[in-house]
Amino acid sequence: MVLNSIEIKHYLFVENLEILIYILIPLVALIFFFGLYRHFRIWFYGYGFFRALKERSLKERIASLVKYGILQRKVIKSWIGSVIHVPIYLGTIILLVGTILRFLEYDVSYKLFGLRFLTESTYLLYKLALNIGGILLIAGCIIAWIRRAYKKDEIPTVFGDHLVLSCLFLIGVTGFLLSGISTLNYRLEWVDGFDFIGYAIASYIQNTGLEETFFNAYPYIWLFHMLLALFTLATIPYTKLFHLVAGGLFNTFFARPEPLSALKRVEDLEKRLETGTYIGAEKVGDLSWKERLDYDSCVSCARCHNNCPANLSGKPLSPMYMILEMRKAMNEGVEAKVMTEKNTPEVFWSCTTCGACVERCPLLLHHVENIIDVRRWMMSVNQAVPEELLQLSSNIRRAMNPYGFDPYSKTEFVQKLAEENGLEIAEEGKEYDVIYWIGCTTALDPTLRPIAYAVTKLLKLAGVKAALLPEEGCCGDPVRRIGDELLFNEIILQTGESLRRYNFKTLLVGCPHGYNTFKYEYPQFGYNFHVEHYTEFFARLIKEGRLKLKPQERVRMTYHDPCYLARWNPIRKEPRFILQNCGAELIEMDRNSERTFCCGGGGGGAFYDVKIGERISKVRINEAKKTGVKIVAVSCPFCNMMLKSEAQTVDMEVKDIAVILSEATEQQS
Repeated sequence: MVLNSIEIKHYLFVENLEILIYILIPLVALIFFFGLYRHFRIWFYGYGFFRALKERSLKERIASLVKYGILQRKVIKSWIGSVIHVPIYLGTIILLVGTILRFLEYDVSYKLFGLRFLTESTYLLYKLALNIGGILLIAGCIIAWIRRAYKKDEIPTVFGDHLVLSCLFLIGVTGFLLSGISTLNYRLEWVDGFDFIGYAIASYIQNTGLEETFFNAYPYIWLFHMLLALFTLATIPYTKLFHLVAGGLFNTFFARPEPLSALKRVEDLEKRLETGTYIGAEKVGDLSWKERLDYDSCVSCARCHNNCPANLSGKPLSPMYMILEMRKAMNEGVEAKVMTEKNTPEVFWSCTTCGACVERCPLLLHHVENIIDVRRWMMSVNQAVPEELLQLSSNIRRAMNPYGFDPYSKTEFVQKLAEENGLEIAEEGKEYDVIYWIGCTTALDPTLRPIAYAVTKLLKLAGVKAALLPEEGCCGDPVRRIGDELLFNEIILQTGESLRRYNFKTLLVGCPHGYNTFKYEYPQFGYNFHVEHYTEFFARLIKEGRLKLKPQERVRMTYHDPCYLARWNPIRKEPRFILQNCGAELIEMDRNSERTFCCGGGGGGAFYDVKIGERISKVRINEAKKTGVKIVAVSCPFCNMMLKSEAQTVDMEVKDIAVILSEATEQQS
């Protein structure tokens, strides 16, 4: 039975089973969409699909879907993801597109119009693509099995995971077997080189003399292949494959608007206060629709788990297991509590809000937002909040600084700093190039005050018209990250109105946490300022020639990237540019730039530490020690404070970039 032309012979040996396809497809669609509806009902509970759709423009959503869903930009950042996930993804896509093309050619084009388009060279390329897709799918499944066996303690694996891989693997294998029998039947003479797997199978069958056996078995293999493929499609909403829909489609399409470092605003805060309703998330129904979508999107790839400093230092938090436990609660219904036997308070208080989980997640989950929502609830009802964090909140409410120091001591320091460096105290009606926001930690910790002296000296040297705030208080970052949203709102109002009184071009900030808060979170409340971190500002002054540095003796040092500068905000080149111009020979730590490792000071960590496992700051300083240098350069007061306490034990020195730059200018001043 040899065809004269190069084309598909549809339903070979199974003409009488064609009707089965048309009976089963509607049933598959019904099962699939019912499962999808069940997820939709939970995701958009209390919010609505179309309301969620309006949060970003359609253009932005499509761009996000293409970049992260179709092109897999974050997946391929990891070589493991490239080796395991990409073959399965590409293989599945190629085979799915191939099946759709075959349906369109036979059931639409041929049956309705008598036309065929998968013929001659087009068909040969079609077969070549299917061969490549099948190989990728089978290889990806095998590699995934090997990895799960090798990393069985790291990657949670249940029976359903093996079932999904088995289905995909068998679809690929039976597809090749059917292709081989078809090749033997009618395309052996002209398909070699294009259907190379099918040709190899056909040649083997022919050489063994088993042609009749395989021809007779073809209908049964086809039936098994078809039923398995339809079963896999129908059960997508009920198996791990659902991440293709929830994560690869919906979560990339509904991706959270950037900047990711800005926590979402609690819009109905005043109403909650009036009605006595708690803030944050106690139950699944309290979570945002996007957070619930996140739970179904998680594929348990363990990237967040393997990069979380809390987890790596032995703390109770694993972002992956936290999300999986949240998903489990969500599946119980909207009234289920998010705090569970496994998701204990210590899990949520272990987070430093460093963003490593968010940065590494290929499906755009925002683990930190989930944690902050639970912290908001704990703070709102005063349940399971560590005493140190309650004291932190009380200190800021009473004294407008985390340490509870007399506010006058900060004002006194500001006055002294201005006098000694020839800067002005800001006055209404005057214009300034820069208002320098010193920050609580820098202003109140005597060991960190040299940073403020260095910054003001550099401003004076560069001829920048700068001023200091006489009433500088707290930016609000510490209280927002520990979940005290009410106090944060009060601080925003007070500090925002205070800054509005002055006429300035740039708000210069030395703390990355304050930088992030002023730049991205104050605008949520209508306070828009041009904000720069001092590393950005001084790097530009050096390039413009306003800060001229003489050649320096080369000094070997390493640079610790602050999470809120290098990961949450893409400020990575500027600090290195300054250091290199100061004569530094940089020896990078293994984890640097956006892959930096936290100092442990964020998210309230500078004021409270879960007494489980190793100190995160100790893990980081030991990593710095491995570089063989004696100096760790930093550009964050929290990093300075956290690492300095550990550096003494390993004979290392922690120095702020502003101080290093200031020292480099002393030779020409």
